[in-house]
Amino acid sequence: RCRLFLKSGKTMSAYTDARNLSDLKLTRNECSMAIELIQRCLDADQSDGEVDRVDAICHIAHLHAQRGSLYRSEGDLEKALADAGEAIRMMASLADAPVSTLYRSFEYLWSLERIEILLLLGRLDQARPLIDEASNRRDAVRNLYDESQLKLIDAQLESFRSQLKPSESNRP
Repeated sequence: RCRLFLKSGKTMSAYTDARNLSDLKLTRNECSMAIELIQRCLDADQSDGEVDRVDAICHIAHLHAQRGSLYRSEGDLEKALADAGEAIRMMASLADAPVSTLYRSFEYLWSLERIEILLLLGRLDQARPLIDEASNRRDAVRNLYDESQLKLIDAQLESFRSQLKPSESNRP
């Protein structure tokens, strides 16, 4: 239906349909299709400006994160890392948006996902600098979480840090 709306020039109707897809639990292929459709709506609307650019980018980023999570559950860590990185890049592009604190929060949560994927891939040197960055970002968005969520986030960060410490058996 979204494609039909696009063909008939009803960009906003097409966008509404495509955006609503991101609220569903989708397969990898459906995520890919929804990403493509939202991007096409955004591209088609360059002159009219009806489609909210920030909203569209947020939904595309969410779909990348969702698809990355599916890749990760299937054991394809390289593709999961690529999608998590794309979600973070897209959300970072919204840093100046009016609700930037919320977007930094989303970016933060996807940073944790990216750290975990890097650790699973054994890329400790790439993960190490991200942990300090994630700790700083956690402090910047702490008011968005309740105390139990902050404890879980702190536990996850501490788990990452312990994985990066050299093991006792490797010491001379």
